[in-house]
Amino acid sequence: LEFAALMRGQGFLEETSADAALTRSHLGVAPKQTLAERLLFIKLGVFRPGRFLNVLASAYRPFHRPFWFAVQLVIMAIGVALLLAHRATFTVDPISLFSISSVAIVVVSLFLLIAFHEMAHAVVCRHYGGEVREMGFLLLYFQPCFYADISDAWLFQKKRHRLAVTLAGLWSQTVVMALAVIVWRITVEGTTINQLSRMIGIVCWITLLFNFNPLIKLDGYYLLSDWLDIPNLRQKAFSYLKNALQRRVFGWPVEKVAVTARERRIFLVYATFSLAFSLFLIGYVVWLAARLAITAAGGTGLILFLGLLAVILRTTARNLGRGIVRHFVFMKSLLKSPVRLISYIVVFVAVLVFVLTVPFPHRVSGDVLVQPIAEFSVALNDFGLLESVFRTGGASPENKSNFIQMMSNEATALQILPRVK
Repeated sequence: LEFAALMRGQGFLEETSADAALTRSHLGVAPKQTLAERLLFIKLGVFRPGRFLNVLASAYRPFHRPFWFAVQLVIMAIGVALLLAHRATFTVDPISLFSISSVAIVVVSLFLLIAFHEMAHAVVCRHYGGEVREMGFLLLYFQPCFYADISDAWLFQKKRHRLAVTLAGLWSQTVVMALAVIVWRITVEGTTINQLSRMIGIVCWITLLFNFNPLIKLDGYYLLSDWLDIPNLRQKAFSYLKNALQRRVFGWPVEKVAVTARERRIFLVYATFSLAFSLFLIGYVVWLAARLAITAAGGTGLILFLGLLAVILRTTARNLGRGIVRHFVFMKSLLKSPVRLISYIVVFVAVLVFVLTVPFPHRVSGDVLVQPIAEFSVALNDFGLLESVFRTGGASPENKSNFIQMMSNEATALQILPRVK
């Protein structure tokens, strides 16, 4: 953007519709995707908003004023206060959302919410003069979604306009969440509108947590990237961290990435936190999906899930394997350095000690029936016989039964010797 502004000031850059179209086509270029990635991102239908979006932008224009923003802030404050006061009501187990009674409501709520979210992006982009060339429907991780192409926002000269377009979806979603919580509070508990408002509130705050989070590539990330004036922040940060690890930790003979002191600090902080969160999120999603698969289909579901996971991660596994092979190729020259050789030995010994000394308890989930290794019981069975049973388990199981018939006209004493301590 700075280079473009300099060229424009010197008279070397002429802004035409052809230039904008070329920029849009460049921003829309996507890298080659694997089959699994294509299956997880399927476009179902596309349309050009055109006149429809112009009508919405005209209707929105009178509300783009400080007074209405203040009204929305009051609504959001009330809704968030109610949500926090009744947080137990809006806290659910993710597995329970997939029950037959709620899955349809969740899917419909997500679809309508995302459609409203993307429409807010498009309307604000059009309000500031940008064009929305494409809107449509897609399957994102098999979830029906609505999307809008707002790449024109990157062409805005004013940062606050770009930030406003990115923030529009989060802002509108927060207002919807607040309204849903308020409706839930003032309606009769158990009614359809009450339950629907509660579900919309739950879906809203869960998706807001993801959207506001700058560590994954959603609205929060683009807000941070635009605020720092560093396009492609995640890609650059991970590239710098990868280069630093290759040079400093693994000792690879690779060229150092040239960055400023400010960029170095931002890249290290962002890449570290983003990597940690991404690993946590992937692990949690994998655990949740495995739990759902086992609950639904037992061992068969687990096998199918592991097969799907292998297909999705095959590119990552292939790249990891190539990195390991490449590292072993460099090992000949790396081990010539005494300091690096000693550090490798120290790390290996530390890992070995950790694995051999730290206990890893094996926990079994589910219902467990605990039986004694030996038991002796005496009881009157259905045939009127006194039955004594001695059972032992273990490596040499044994089961012995004795029957004593008791007559009603006899009185006797029966001595029972204990067999088990």
